Amino acid sequence: MSGGRSYTIKGVPVTFPYSAYPSQMAMMNKVLTSLTSGDNCLLESPTGSGKSLALLCSTLAWQAHLTKHPPTHSGHAQHGSPLDTQQADHCGDIHPHPPPPPPVVFYCTRTHKQIKQIVGELRKTVYADSVKMTILSSRDQCCTYKPPGRGDRYESPRLSKNERCKKLLDPREEGTCNFYTTLQRAGKTPAARLTTLRLREPAFDIEDLVSHGRRNGICPYFFSRDLASVAELVLCPYNYVIDPKIRHTMGVKVQGNVIILDEAHNIEDAARTSASHSATLTELANATDDLAPFCSFRKLSPEMRDAYLRLHTFMSGLSGFAEGEGSSLPANQFQETTRVFSGPEFISGLSSRSRPAPVTPDDFNLIRGALDKVVEDRSARDDQSEPGLLDDSLLTDDEDGGGGG
Repeated sequence: MSGGRSYTIKGVPVTFPYSAYPSQMAMMNKVLTSLTSGDNCLLESPTGSGKSLALLCSTLAWQAHLTKHPPTHSGHAQHGSPLDTQQADHCGDIHPHPPPPPPVVFYCTRTHKQIKQIVGELRKTVYADSVKMTILSSRDQCCTYKPPGRGDRYESPRLSKNERCKKLLDPREEGTCNFYTTLQRAGKTPAARLTTLRLREPAFDIEDLVSHGRRNGICPYFFSRDLASVAELVLCPYNYVIDPKIRHTMGVKVQGNVIILDEAHNIEDAARTSASHSATLTELANATDDLAPFCSFRKLSPEMRDAYLRLHTFMSGLSGFAEGEGSSLPANQFQETTRVFSGPEFISGLSSRSRPAPVTPDDFNLIRGALDKVVEDRSARDDQSEPGLLDDSLLTDDEDGGGGG
């Protein structure tokens, strides 16, 4: 879009697609105050008041202004200091470091359908033609793979798209994904691939991304990851930012960047879901049994054997605790058993059932470290040659629960 009304707010020129309402001016003022000071900002505005457009225009205007007028954060001493003089004597002219890129803006919504609405708002602005953007989504949303014919073992209904993708890209398997292969052949680096496979639409939604993939015979999922490497605006559901597992899987870095949570009254449920997990007694028992052989596996380093042993101790205690407590709980009206344990109660019950040694509160940081080592070890073994194959089975796409990568 071209044209619009120009405003200068907090020293930042903002272009709005039409005359802004007083409520939108007030919101942009608060947003820019927060951005320039580095503070958090909590805003509330009625439905239909144009808050998404105000959020986009103010934030992207600030980002563009920062690109043209970067802060003068030099890594050298100030002029006139003894260090500055000494450096000039020995090194000649001092070359300042290039300015850092402006912060990436993560615009988060509850669902992917809401992202489509945000893209519609973005298309109304002048920033749609200049900002580099991407949408983070899951394989379920983006996968365009089609089996070469009937009987393809990768088309099994028992395989999720995530599992199928991992198998197709596993060098130990016989299959291959032509969409992924074509994307990799377009260039050795993400930047090279983006130059060759530029999208027609400067502001696009998931449907545009998938259509682009089909049109060019490339994988939309991994192409969106390429776009993320240079993106200034990233659109995604909440859980990409608040769930540490998903952040790790998708390579999302929030430190030093701008996070916008639209419709934030839904964030409490999303945060609770991200911090929660459910497992059956059978799953806990199987996990404990699976860990047991690695505790004495001689080919592992002593450090890795210790990590597996520590996890096995914890899982045996957790499995025993869940089984012992579950058997004594009365059923409620829905034929379910429920009890909420305090922290000390949980630790006490867990420690009494952990073998060969009890688990104490001081052990939890060690357990977390052991888990990180084991996950890294398994990922290295399972995905040793292809990038970006971390398990995203926890990421779902639905109207109620948001989307995932």
